[in-house]
Amino acid sequence: MHNARASDIIKQSRALTSAAARLEISGEWSKALRRRREALAIVTQNLGNAHPETAVALAGVAQWHINRGEDTQAEPILRRSLTMLENAPGGEHSESGCILGMLAEIYERRGHNKQALSVFSRALPILENRPRPDRDDREVADYFRQKMAQLYIDDGNEEMAIAVAPKADREKIRQTATHHRLLPDEDEEEEIKAAAQKPKPRTH
Repeated sequence: MHNARASDIIKQSRALTSAAARLEISGEWSKALRRRREALAIVTQNLGNAHPETAVALAGVAQWHINRGEDTQAEPILRRSLTMLENAPGGEHSESGCILGMLAEIYERRGHNKQALSVFSRALPILENRPRPDRDDREVADYFRQKMAQLYIDDGNEEMAIAVAPKADREKIRQTATHHRLLPDEDEEEEIKAAAQKPKPRTH
């Protein structure tokens, strides 16, 4: 297909995806799903299953499920989108980074921190090394870095949290970690209270 024609198809698909997002905000879920499916149909029929934009539109259907809290339905759709991108011509595609991030957030919501961190780690180099010309993927990468830092903090690994966090956040994490180390934990607090309640030995 001629590049100009393909560009028009992609614009139509993305316009439908944007319309779907607005409908979701207003709670018109059925209409939103129709728009996302129309976006997918346009690229599938005109660009084919092997085109990266088809995988992106399919991920849009997964986004609809995520927005409704239906992670179980979204996960296999995201995995299919990733497979399509991996098999698409042109090598590694920047869209894979965002889709990996969506998948990692599902694992995060489930409390599967190690799995989430692993998938976020796969997303970062794609977003930071292969940015899309129409979008600042550095902001998306920093958002995922913030997510990773919080997961490491939740696991008590402040050193990794500082290492992975966006530069702007590192000093704040470092100061918070230092503050927490200066404070006694729950067991230490109980010991301090118990010691305070013991009668003091007489000195005379």
